[in-house]
Amino acid sequence: MTATPAAQRQAPLAGAVVGRLDPRNGRSRQVQMSFRINAAAALSTPPVATPAPTGSQGVLAAGGQASGGRGLSSVQRTAVTLITVSGLLVVLALVLATASLRRRMAAGPTDPTTAPTAAE
Repeated sequence: MTATPAAQRQAPLAGAVVGRLDPRNGRSRQVQMSFRINAAAALSTPPVATPAPTGSQGVLAAGGQASGGRGLSSVQRTAVTLITVSGLLVVLALVLATASLRRRMAAGPTDPTTAPTAAE
């Protein structure tokens, strides 16, 4: 099924399509689908341009630069802050893990054969 450009310019269009399958062996089946075209078709084909990246693709938009491109936008400042905080948390975790391992190694091995008795 197709809608001609002339029909699309008269949007909204709505309708339904019913298909009937009648196989040689077995039961016949019926398929129904409804449709609605809300937007009119473009009168001409738009020129092909290089697509600009969007923020949803993980790229900070260049249009968000503040003060003529010399400073960071609020989105960029937030990103830098989050990266810095994440880096500091990783460093803190490494320091704590190293301190914990050093304490365990300095305490020396424990004797696993001596277990406390319940009678004492």
